[in-house]
Amino acid sequence: SFFEYEFLKSFKPRFAPAAVRRVTLAFETVWNNHTAIDALEEWVVNEITFESPKEPLLHANFFDGTFKHVVANERPGRVNNIHATYVEHFEYGQTYEILMINYDPQLHPWHLHEYSVDFIAASKIPTLKSNKCNGTRQDLKQFDYNTILPLLTSTPRVLSIGDSFNIPRESYVLFRFTANNPGPWTFYCHMQWR
Repeated sequence: SFFEYEFLKSFKPRFAPAAVRRVTLAFETVWNNHTAIDALEEWVVNEITFESPKEPLLHANFFDGTFKHVVANERPGRVNNIHATYVEHFEYGQTYEILMINYDPQLHPWHLHEYSVDFIAASKIPTLKSNKCNGTRQDLKQFDYNTILPLLTSTPRVLSIGDSFNIPRESYVLFRFTANNPGPWTFYCHMQWR
């Protein structure tokens, strides 16, 4: 089966709380194949290639409550991307929904530190019909997820709970979590390629 979540059934049904906001994180590998001298690939999330902070984010949060002096200086990439330290701020006690979209042709393992999340949806990206002879990856990016995902105000059934998961190629995973563990926590793909 494409997703292990499909066959999981809890003994006691559990429902995710309503969310205040959806954060979409779309990722893929982008290639610089325009020049023969640089066959570079870069992995991006929302067109951003991860750049390590200058010092641990927890230090910055402890010393002055901001991340301004520790995040890496943003710089342009070579494949229509940027290099930056991406930080997403969540308000304590609020529930958020994260939509992870894998446009890449390979599986990606992800891990969120210090939280267990409620997985509420997972599937292949629905195929869009192309009016061209050959469909392109861009066709995948045109899909409107609002047509199939639960409303933020709904309380959908939880498929599974965890902090580490795989997202198969050309698919998505949707989860919710309540920001009730203060501090900066990392969320990353386990593929270490830089």
